[in-house]
Amino acid sequence: MIRFHAKEVKNMTVSTMEQIERHLKTHSKRSVEDCSAVDTIKYVFKSNGKINTDFSSNDKWPNADGRFELVPDPDVCRQPTQNFFVQIKGTTVYRESENGEIKYQLQSLAFPAYIVKEVTLDPGLIILVLNPCERHKERIFWKYVSPEFLASIDFAKDSSTITFTK
Repeated sequence: MIRFHAKEVKNMTVSTMEQIERHLKTHSKRSVEDCSAVDTIKYVFKSNGKINTDFSSNDKWPNADGRFELVPDPDVCRQPTQNFFVQIKGTTVYRESENGEIKYQLQSLAFPAYIVKEVTLDPGLIILVLNPCERHKERIFWKYVSPEFLASIDFAKDSSTITFTK
């Protein structure tokens, strides 16, 4: 698994870092859908101790909705083996292709910028809940915020289109 290391972040150009930092204090305009999405994910992640969540809604900077811990076999050991920082987005605005790919316009780059600048060990996930306010019509997709994914984002722009696959 490839990760950004502190040395690589320090070697980024000043203009690249300025572009990343300008996204760190933005807020979502779709807070109702995002709050419903967080509630949906809290419900879905009930897992008999395998996933322990620490999510919140109405998030502020750095626009992270929290984290969750993975405990693969809680009957054997309750010690988490992995933590994930999470941003949960809810939307009814997306495009779906014939092959089932979902294209979503991430309106704020605050969470990816936060992962680049502040997160050194634990990975990030962007979780997308389609139709979060329509009970039993929700669909959930997720994207691992890998170094390759972060490198694909143009932080000079205000938003980025993300593709989610089945």
